[in-house]
Amino acid sequence: MLFIFLTLFIGRKIISKKYNSFKYFIMYRILILLLIIIPFTSLFGQNLKTTNIRTKGNYYSEQQAYVNKKTTFYIKEDFEFKAIAIKARTDDFKGAYVIINKDTIYFSINDDYPSKDGYLYSELVFSSILINEFKLFSGNIDGQIVIYLINGTPDQSTKTKIAQEKHIIKSNKDQQAFCMEPGSIDQSVWRAGLTPPDYEHSFTEVRHCIIHHAAGSNTETDYTAVVRSYYILHTETNGWSDIGYNYLIAQDGTIYKGRDPGTGEQDNVRGAHFCGKNSNTMGICLLGNYMDVEPPEAALNALNNLLSWKLNKDGLDPFGTSFHVDRDLGTISGHRNGCSTSCPGDYVYNRLGEIKQQVTDSMANCVTGFEIISNKTEQILIYPNPTNGNNINLNINSNFGLKEISVFDIRGQFIINKLINNKNKKINIDTESLRNGVYLIKLRGKNSVLTRKLIIR
Repeated sequence: MLFIFLTLFIGRKIISKKYNSFKYFIMYRILILLLIIIPFTSLFGQNLKTTNIRTKGNYYSEQQAYVNKKTTFYIKEDFEFKAIAIKARTDDFKGAYVIINKDTIYFSINDDYPSKDGYLYSELVFSSILINEFKLFSGNIDGQIVIYLINGTPDQSTKTKIAQEKHIIKSNKDQQAFCMEPGSIDQSVWRAGLTPPDYEHSFTEVRHCIIHHAAGSNTETDYTAVVRSYYILHTETNGWSDIGYNYLIAQDGTIYKGRDPGTGEQDNVRGAHFCGKNSNTMGICLLGNYMDVEPPEAALNALNNLLSWKLNKDGLDPFGTSFHVDRDLGTISGHRNGCSTSCPGDYVYNRLGEIKQQVTDSMANCVTGFEIISNKTEQILIYPNPTNGNNINLNINSNFGLKEISVFDIRGQFIINKLINNKNKKINIDTESLRNGVYLIKLRGKNSVLTRKLIIR
């Protein structure tokens, strides 16, 4: 504005011949030139001088720089990368963004890594191709920043192995029984070429499955590169011993094994994902950002399969709650149930009730120690089933000769027992005291025993 005012003022004086001298004519031309150069510089960005702090292999680089508020900077490096994060002394990253291949991508706070010495870390932003240059608009950031450049791109050999693993998983999918462990990509496959973790593993008895979203790209389709990028972010930028989650689920439903369990169990290795309260938890991260969009059905189906297997394996109730550190926490919970964060995004968090019900329904088909008889059997009819009422009815074929009814939860624990001393064909069972979940009804007749499943919603 000052340049514009001076230019108009001197120009007017020259025209009016009050400042009709060569000196003011030159000054006028300089101001005109500055008026042209300043917008040009703002459009294309100032060259940002960076200082290399640390580089690791061909996949990680840390660069330090100094920026001014609300300024566009141009950064070009010798290092090729696909993902960017920054650290800055700021209250938030409001208004700060990068321009990559004409795409504008805004930074957001990395909720997994707390503020340290007044500095905040951003989430990763992704490029769809390898790049070595981008523009940064600083927004409210002023002063020193650190730029983290990550190249998670797998080599061709790893890509080939990933494709083979996905083919095997897809081929075996239709042959899997309900609640079997779903197929997944092992760390030894997706992590190839990166420095493996080296630490003493610790394990925990899981009582809570915590759902996250990565708060990253919804358009990147090289899911292995994304998983590798988060591994690099967690181990190199955050300084953690390994990736924080037990599992990561891509938008196409591919499940990646996360934190390396060594010789232990993948689902029980203690991670770093839940507000510093990681004991008794298993972390599952959905790749993508679900604050404003719905998660893909393929990812939700994979999540259902993974949760159904885990909860059936450990005898956990999808709708159950138990005390965890400082609060009551659901068996299936979101990251925001543990601390102040937007994770796992509104569009995932608002569907947790639906996810719990889907897991409950899936667990009804799990392989158990009982022989499950179809609803279509001519000897027994249970209705309504599923039920959300306070009782159920049993219609019994008189030839069955019912003697005893027992109800068990999905873990096989005894809940209700009722002896039958009459020949009524219709029997009522009070279910008001039963929580939502899957139950097994064992019916002992004069010559046989039948087991049916009951779902209470």
